[in-house]
Amino acid sequence: MWSPPYVDLVSVTDFVRFVIDANVYVQMSLTGDELAPLAGHDLIAPPIFGSEVTATLCELTYRGEVPVEVARRIVDDLARPVVSIQQPADIYLRSWDLARSLGWAKSYDAEYLALAQILEVPLVTIDARLRRGAGHIVAMPTLAEISESVT
Repeated sequence: MWSPPYVDLVSVTDFVRFVIDANVYVQMSLTGDELAPLAGHDLIAPPIFGSEVTATLCELTYRGEVPVEVARRIVDDLARPVVSIQQPADIYLRSWDLARSLGWAKSYDAEYLALAQILEVPLVTIDARLRRGAGHIVAMPTLAEISESVT
């Protein structure tokens, strides 16, 4: 089983802090799980989170993969945050440094990494590319691993 450097998820029954990315939020909102494995925990994201959720849902509706009404409801739900947005003073410089050190042309994903690194908490993502490319930077438990640790 996965073992994060900051939190022993095997014994998690209480409040844990996680940085989550937009893809996790969108997927769980679309499946109706309403962030089920993460319920009751402190969910945190960087400032780019709302824009990424909105952009992802726009793209999904454009391609006809999600009904407009469903996507609009999820975007509207951002006004009632389940995820708190945090912007530490050095997040942008840290994300810049991370993107450059990882050889990335853009710093979007690095913002999530930077926040998790600054706060010393795990990053929850379903992005396999991000997990492969930066799994050595911060702990990245899967939703399944989190679910297993609290049952």
